[in-house]
Amino acid sequence: MRDKNYISIIIAHLGIGALIFVFPFFAKIYAVVIVVVGLYFVISNKNKNNEALFSAAYILGSEVFLRNTAGNPFYEYGKYFVMFFIIIGFLYDRIPKKTNPYWVYLLLLVPGVITAIDNLKFNIRTTILFNISGSLCLGICSLYTYKRKITFNNINTILLCIGLPVISYSAYLFFKCPLNNFIIGSTESNYILSGGHTPNQTATILGLGMFVFTTRLFLVQSSRKIIIINTLLFIYIYYRTLLTFSRGGTITGLALILIFIFALLINFHQYNGFKVKIAAFLCLLISVFWLTSFQTDGLLWMRYLDQNPNGLQKSEEINGRSDIAWSEIYLFEKNPVLGVGVGKGKEIRRHASRKTINSHSEITRTLAEQGILGMILLFIVIITPVILFIKNIKNFGQNNQNVFQVCFFVFWILTINHSAMRVAAPSFIYALILLIIKKDDKINSV
Repeated sequence: MRDKNYISIIIAHLGIGALIFVFPFFAKIYAVVIVVVGLYFVISNKNKNNEALFSAAYILGSEVFLRNTAGNPFYEYGKYFVMFFIIIGFLYDRIPKKTNPYWVYLLLLVPGVITAIDNLKFNIRTTILFNISGSLCLGICSLYTYKRKITFNNINTILLCIGLPVISYSAYLFFKCPLNNFIIGSTESNYILSGGHTPNQTATILGLGMFVFTTRLFLVQSSRKIIIINTLLFIYIYYRTLLTFSRGGTITGLALILIFIFALLINFHQYNGFKVKIAAFLCLLISVFWLTSFQTDGLLWMRYLDQNPNGLQKSEEINGRSDIAWSEIYLFEKNPVLGVGVGKGKEIRRHASRKTINSHSEITRTLAEQGILGMILLFIVIITPVILFIKNIKNFGQNNQNVFQVCFFVFWILTINHSAMRVAAPSFIYALILLIIKKDDKINSV
């Protein structure tokens, strides 16, 4: 891609964010255009260049943005259209073999649904769909990507497709909630600086955007002009991620970046000047955090120390995340075979506390609601990528494809433990672990 084209695409996505701020109804048009344009490219090219994956990736990147701006026609727009594009991809490719482990994964989801139909008392259909959509999305995407061969340039394009709508979201946040217009008075997650949407989800997608533009700085050949643009994009996305005051997505994004840099250091002898570049980048990470903490009068630092504005250590909140996790482990102990059914755990907590409390851990939720079968589900999704990685580990020092494998796995495991699978990101990113990434003869620029 030429510099001029890349800059035009960046400007266009900055413009989308500004346009939706000025004309909120445009968000609904944007949601429709994404699907129509994606469908056009998949069908017109017959998915020869993995257009289904590119379209699904773009949907993933735009999901939280559209939720925030009420552009999505329905709440689970992201997950369902990620699945939609993957299914379209199936139509142009081979049907997965019977030996594909994700057939078993999808079949094992059924008993939990049947149990839920018997056990749930209210909103049976919507409760089941809300709670099963993340797992269903993971299963369908993984079925498609399992041992699917893809080029290194393709994986960079997939990441860029995720990052472009994150640029739009960041531009929207710039206009919607500049820091100077608000006073931060607490060390809790900040809804205002997250654009009025859930800080956890906002930080999750922005943290992923941080990782995307880090990879472009190190792995994509670019001119000095493009390097400056990508650096500025990274800095601002990182800054907005910190301002959400949501630790889960921010720490996940930083963890991916540090693992990525460590993997590059193992390989640094292949790249000229990487030591200096990495040192400068690490200084940048620390500087942006320190300056943002200074701008918030030290409240950001207190947030990560788990202190209140007075500098005192916070006590465990009532009905906190650990309490929810322990309650789900208790449900698993009481219902070890089939669990309580998909979505029933939330209903039980609502009855006990008279509050609607969603689980933040996909692992404990799966065990509670699907019992021993849930344990098998978790075994499949954990052991399968580990086996694939072990087969390729001998190439870890020679082929940077494994850098992505490790980072994607870490993103998935960390995200499902602080945000479950409320967004499509962990499901789709998990599926990318299963790809076999071939080394290109030539790395694309920009």
